[in-house]
Amino acid sequence: MVRHEGGYVAKLSASGTQTVLNGWFGSHNIDQRLVIDGTRAAVLGLGDAYPVGFFFSYLESLNTNVIYTVAGDGQGDANGQIGGVFALSDVIVASFVTDKSIAQNTGAGTWPNIDQTVASKIAQGGVDGTDVGLLLVPKTALPSGDLKPVWVNISPARGARVAYLKSVQYGSGDLILLAWAELTGNQYAPTSAYYTMVVDRTGATCQPRRALDAANGFAYDDMVRRPDGAIVWANGQGGRVHIVSLTP
Repeated sequence: MVRHEGGYVAKLSASGTQTVLNGWFGSHNIDQRLVIDGTRAAVLGLGDAYPVGFFFSYLESLNTNVIYTVAGDGQGDANGQIGGVFALSDVIVASFVTDKSIAQNTGAGTWPNIDQTVASKIAQGGVDGTDVGLLLVPKTALPSGDLKPVWVNISPARGARVAYLKSVQYGSGDLILLAWAELTGNQYAPTSAYYTMVVDRTGATCQPRRALDAANGFAYDDMVRRPDGAIVWANGQGGRVHIVSLTP
């Protein structure tokens, strides 16, 4: 089955009036994040075609600027997962997962002439990737080509799949909290283990990976940093909504 998704960007007034900023932001926009930095807002998307890769734009000048290319199959899959997106003093930090063994320029052809063998490899890379990177987007000017990622060695368990990657500012400086799940076993009912790690903007480890209790796990929703510095997320463990706080 082919998934075809387009990005839709709009803003709402306090009274609920909608203003459409872009009704088709990224032809194949298969995942998105929004980041607020003071008075500016920006969006990050992942595309498998038109464009291919991770693309970033501020809302005042919406454009699908690709900041890092990953392979896309043109039918709903790309070799990547978007993690968290947040602002530091001079950059926007975007974390992601990919499979570096698949070349960035790998293509499966143009619809409807898709090489399904290549497409399947790309799609599996997006699911099974364990290579974690940080993209540091300068606030002064958007890059004209691919950024060079900062790679972080999270040392996943052998055979595990990395999912639900999060990233958020840790403390008041430039440290970064990474959090992720490692999935093993059946693809449709996997066993989940949760981990955190603190790194600096060069990818150097400041606090090594630590396991979280399953009760403090997470899924798709972002982590949020409160004004007092505490990092907060929600989960539905045990069929109830729980709010989890981590204080640096």
